[in-house]
Amino acid sequence: MNETAISPQYKADLAADLATDLATDLATDLAESLAADLAADLAADLATDLAESLAADLAESLDGLRSHQNETVLLDSP
Repeated sequence: MNETAISPQYKADLAADLATDLATDLATDLAESLAADLAADLAADLATDLAESLAADLAESLDGLRSHQNETVLLDSP
């Protein structure tokens, strides 16, 4: 049986390539996870801000309508 010796340099290069690939995969997975979490948090914050803004606008509009309705009733009263 003819065994070929593997050089220490080849082993070192192979280990460095493996470490680089693993680090790249880990960094990519982490970045994707963080991006997804950030996007979800941002969407939730935007939805909350929008809902609060719409609720405030609606309350202001309703107050304006009530005020106008009260003025109309007072003006129409004998």
